[in-house]
Amino acid sequence: MKKIFLLNFIFISLISCDKILKDKNDSQDSEITTRVYAVGVDKDENGCVSSAGYTWSILKNDCIRVFEIGYRLNPTQINADEAVMSAFVIFDEDKEKTELFLPNSDKSIILNLDGKGIYKNGKMVFDSNEFVLKIDNKNTYEAAKEQLQNINNTQEEIE
Repeated sequence: MKKIFLLNFIFISLISCDKILKDKNDSQDSEITTRVYAVGVDKDENGCVSSAGYTWSILKNDCIRVFEIGYRLNPTQINADEAVMSAFVIFDEDKEKTELFLPNSDKSIILNLDGKGIYKNGKMVFDSNEFVLKIDNKNTYEAAKEQLQNINNTQEEIE
């Protein structure tokens, strides 16, 4: 009889400990779910979700991912201890204008065709033949050599 009583006592103790542990875990789970943040709540004035990589394009009149449809221009001067901050450029359909997306800039810049493959806007000049951006007559951004070869091959296929 003492053994049965002792076994029952141990069994009830284990069940009640299990219930206490489950209650603690349930409260932790509910606390975690209340900390989940919704993606896409950071829309800009044009409705572009910047956390998903979208930015407004004046030429496309739509939210775009410049790193998917634009041409990457890397800085000509790169410090070894700094991250590389690339610029991107896209063209309109008839190649009369180009839109420039500079790092750390909230708005894009439109450059107009000024000559054979040369686009200008104030102190900025973009040479689409060499894929070089000059600011104040200084080469500031350029396409990587491998990318420039891909661009040239793509333009030859289009023509």
